[in-house]
Amino acid sequence: MNFMLPSPVDKVGHHNRLIPRRLLSMLLACLMWGTPVPALAGTPHAPNPDAVRAKVEKLGVGEHVMVKRTEGPKLHGHITGIAEQSFKVRPDNAQAEVVIAYTEVLKVKKNPGAITWMLVGAALVIIIIVATR
Repeated sequence: MNFMLPSPVDKVGHHNRLIPRRLLSMLLACLMWGTPVPALAGTPHAPNPDAVRAKVEKLGVGEHVMVKRTEGPKLHGHITGIAEQSFKVRPDNAQAEVVIAYTEVLKVKKNPGAITWMLVGAALVIIIIVATR
């Protein structure tokens, strides 16, 4: 008794049809992976300079922030100055200030520092220890 199942190569010509289908499937998958789906793709938010300025003024000079700009990398640093059309940020681990116009900011928010995250971690450890006893 032989209980082995026939492989796709056992049939004449089946193997020859299988390879182009696999290649076509892989090609289509690669093409679709790099193409964003319009329904799922987020629309880029237009910067609102008045809202950004109000947020920066509310945070104030000296506050540690994260600034997401329309172009370029995110900045993490302290606000060092607030002007009519722009504000200054001194990025972490840098001496030079960066002047950022309100029109090029998508998002600005308070960025907690390392000490805050250490306190949150310590609080979580204490809660876990108390909960397991």
